Amino acid sequence: MFTLRLARPHDHAALAALYTERGHACTPAEMSKRLARVINDPAHAVIVAETAEKKVVAAIHVALYHILSTAF
Repeated sequence: MFTLRLARPHDHAALAALYTERGHACTPAEMSKRLARVINDPAHAVIVAETAEKKVVAAIHVALYHILSTAF
């Protein structure tokens, strides 16, 4: 069973490993900077799946943005 929750700053190393595993290589330090830029932005959400042992095993980053080709 997994628990879904918003990412926290200390998740940076687990997120770096997950993104690297999926072909988007980055170091924990780079991920820490990236996460800091979006974690408190209300137009972004980073949601992680965590095991009962508190291991982050999946993540999704969603963002709201407006484009000119659609009404908003």
